[in-house]
Amino acid sequence: MTMKVVEQMLRETTKTKKGPMWIKNCHVTKLIHSNKSSKLIGRKRAAVIWGCVAQLIESGGHKNKDMSITEEQNAMLVANTRAELGEIPRGRAHRTEMKGTVRAWVEENEEEVAPGVYAVRPGKLNQLKAAKKKTAQTRGGPTAIMATIVELASEGTVTLQQTPNKTHRQGKWVNWIEDAVQWMVQNRWIEDSEADEMTRKAKVMSEKYTTATKPTMLALNLGEGWRSVGRAIANLIPGAHIAGADRRGRTYTGTLHGTITAELKHDWTNQKTDLISALSRKASISPKAWDLITMEMECTLFSRANIINQATGSAHGLWALTPLNRANAPPGRVEEEQELYKQAVEAVETQIHSLERHPEIPFLVENPAQSGLWDLEAITQAISRNPDWRVVRVDRCAYGRLEQKGTKFLTNVDWQPVGRTGNGRCGKGCTGTRTDAGKIKHQCQTMANSSDRHVRRGDKVNGTRYELTRDAVVNAIEEELLEEFLRTFWTMK
Repeated sequence: MTMKVVEQMLRETTKTKKGPMWIKNCHVTKLIHSNKSSKLIGRKRAAVIWGCVAQLIESGGHKNKDMSITEEQNAMLVANTRAELGEIPRGRAHRTEMKGTVRAWVEENEEEVAPGVYAVRPGKLNQLKAAKKKTAQTRGGPTAIMATIVELASEGTVTLQQTPNKTHRQGKWVNWIEDAVQWMVQNRWIEDSEADEMTRKAKVMSEKYTTATKPTMLALNLGEGWRSVGRAIANLIPGAHIAGADRRGRTYTGTLHGTITAELKHDWTNQKTDLISALSRKASISPKAWDLITMEMECTLFSRANIINQATGSAHGLWALTPLNRANAPPGRVEEEQELYKQAVEAVETQIHSLERHPEIPFLVENPAQSGLWDLEAITQAISRNPDWRVVRVDRCAYGRLEQKGTKFLTNVDWQPVGRTGNGRCGKGCTGTRTDAGKIKHQCQTMANSSDRHVRRGDKVNGTRYELTRDAVVNAIEEELLEEFLRTFWTMK
């Protein structure tokens, strides 16, 4: 009856006697404020009218002219209307509202652990409760938020990363799913007959993604190559929590390989504040809690390997500015590379400055030995300012790599390279073979003169980037090398 009343009033407002109506926002507003709707529907007419409008548009018989109503908002409007008309318990409307609110917040503020799946971290759960405190206040309070997470867990989309705590420091809330479902029954969010199935599905989701214990290590990995380090740490330290970010806010293959627990979508191209603190807030982790920070500055832009790209005009960094590259580069390419290099240098300055703000955290910065990174003023001056910072040079063939690949590391850890050769440098015991002339020849080269000696790169991801797998890598750090470094300050089990 109410739907017919609202539809008839809308026809009068839109001047559409029959057929489909084009419903505008102004039509709805005018109807809500009319004396006629006040007389026929009453004080809560806004909720009723909006719900009826949502149903009319959803039915497909009428058109939405200028209103943005998502599927989620539509469900909330309809539920509110049905509750106002007494067709469903008010708890059902609260359930629909909270579900849309919590899901939207999680999708915006948390990172996926699998496509379309979120495991809310403890710090993020606190943020969610604080952000939606007012919304939840009249719909059941903090328990309503927990109940909503249980329902989303039963749908396979949202659960908690760790078992939550009870209030007043009473220990772990191990029965949070069962208690939340019981609360939903008592508050008429669901029927008693729905409880067992919802509990079962939510527990299956929780068993897959929720851990009862804290991570064994907290590592923050920054830079476009961070996934290789993240995978190595995950293999070496089971239970480690690895968060990573690229300066441009995009990520590549961390989740694909299943070992990166959080990808921080944070663009720090124009970062003005302390980067580590900013990322820590996003990861819901105290800056002092990180056990390790690793940074892999953009070697593509700083590498001497760009020498060979000048002939095609595709060189990066400073090599893009040479006469040879300028002569071969397409229009606009050099200017584009200049801007990218400028941003990369600024990103290095941002990261180094942030490391100096947190001297208590062990860190590791990696780049090729001949990279232009080591000549940057930001690096050389930081080393001169910090007496406990040191540059360590290794040859990766001393750690099992098939090419020599000289690499430098900047760190505040007292690490003395050993490897298979005793000093971490190419020599007796490395992967090279001794030639008749007494020199060491390596099976692979970074810049190979022949295709049979080229490092295996695997398949391309999305048609552009080579996948980084353990058996097919270009720049991935060797676990043997990383383990040696970690042992200098971390007890390996």
